[in-house]
Amino acid sequence: MSKKGEIPIKTIIIDPSHGCSDPGVSYKGFLKKNYNLTIALKVHIYLLNHSMTRSSDQTISLTERTNMANSMNADYFLSIHNNASDGRGFESHIYNDQVSKQTREAQKK
Repeated sequence: MSKKGEIPIKTIIIDPSHGCSDPGVSYKGFLKKNYNLTIALKVHIYLLNHSMTRSSDQTISLTERTNMANSMNADYFLSIHNNASDGRGFESHIYNDQVSKQTREAQKK
């Protein structure tokens, strides 16, 4: 239980996406899976309360990754991807099925 005025600690799952047999797209010889893992490891080091779906080059299905997050009662699921097209900036995908009011409020943030 947090004290008045303190921000409650949230569990964040870091998902470096792709991995091993699923390398993602290659650009000038660079693989998305490697960029995603490098970024995720840096985020992992930065966060005090963290968990990752993988920390090495391995294939883990989306179902396995989301089940892992759900079993750990994650408050957020951060899946890191890199697009190989001309896209720029930040993209956010939000689960739109039935979710709690608390989840809707977090999605808005």
